[in-house]
Amino acid sequence: MVTPAITFHAAKAMARFFDGDDGSGAEGFGRYMDHVEAVDPLSPVVAKVHELEADPMGAATRHLREYCGNIRWLGMWGAFGCPVVRLESAWAALMSWSSIPRELYDFVTPPWRAFLLELPRDMGLVCDWDKQSMPLQELRVARMRSRRNLPTGDETPQAEDWWEHWHVCFTSPDGQRQRTLTIRLDDLCGNHDPTYDAPDAVTRSIRAVFPLIGALCMAFQTEGMVHKPSNKARRAHRRREGLYPTVNEYVVGAPVKLDLRLKTKAFIEGGHAAVRGPMTIQTMVRGHWRNQAHGPGHRDRKFIHIEPFWKGLQSAPIAVRPHVLVDSGVRS
Repeated sequence: MVTPAITFHAAKAMARFFDGDDGSGAEGFGRYMDHVEAVDPLSPVVAKVHELEADPMGAATRHLREYCGNIRWLGMWGAFGCPVVRLESAWAALMSWSSIPRELYDFVTPPWRAFLLELPRDMGLVCDWDKQSMPLQELRVARMRSRRNLPTGDETPQAEDWWEHWHVCFTSPDGQRQRTLTIRLDDLCGNHDPTYDAPDAVTRSIRAVFPLIGALCMAFQTEGMVHKPSNKARRAHRRREGLYPTVNEYVVGAPVKLDLRLKTKAFIEGGHAAVRGPMTIQTMVRGHWRNQAHGPGHRDRKFIHIEPFWKGLQSAPIAVRPHVLVDSGVRS
């Protein structure tokens, strides 16, 4: 865990203001700021907000939004008991190449409105901080509600006046810098353009991370994929990461047959071209017809039949799976 321990204590202290919040974090944020100004008007939090509010520049407005958003996330995180989710690396690599069909979008709901997500170290995930690429180790995830702009004079909130959106905050290893993105449900479910090759490792890392959040939401609704770490594993984890008083830890994952960690790391480092290589299994390619180009300049076409053949290294294991004969419906 790379987040400083003071974050945990701040979240616990702020939780009572956000407990019972409407889901937007706005009410809790208002209660918290009123309390801080009443108890300690010279608080660094109040000074920081006033400093950013006084600067009319666009960059200051963005920093103010990020700063206040961080306070909202901390309070909501504390109100839900400071949940921390750690992903098993082999399972996470497999999920980064998976997608969720659109008919299941309604089931992509987070177990909490705010949680901390620890990412595996061996997938090669990176993010840029001040034009310097550094490992991406954790995310602050929130699903918040926001009010739509109502017509003048209409102040009665209706259900359709609210919309929900996902916020993902990437934090630097030292916990001092962050980058916040609002993401679409299509990206969260891995339904993006498969032909698009992102131009750099940072963009490819972000693209690989988003499906992990959707997979995590589905895993919490699937039997056998979520468990609490054992005391021995928790002690070993804290020895590696340093003391961090987390009270609500979960591990998400399941046994996988195909380990895609090296493929994921190669994709992040070099794009689609880097993951093309020899197959690790043998599979039977069915016989098929092809409209084969031939002749000068390949301008002519002729039908040829390709006989069934084995694809993959001869020393690789054979992938055995059932096939359905379309005409008879018989599995063979």
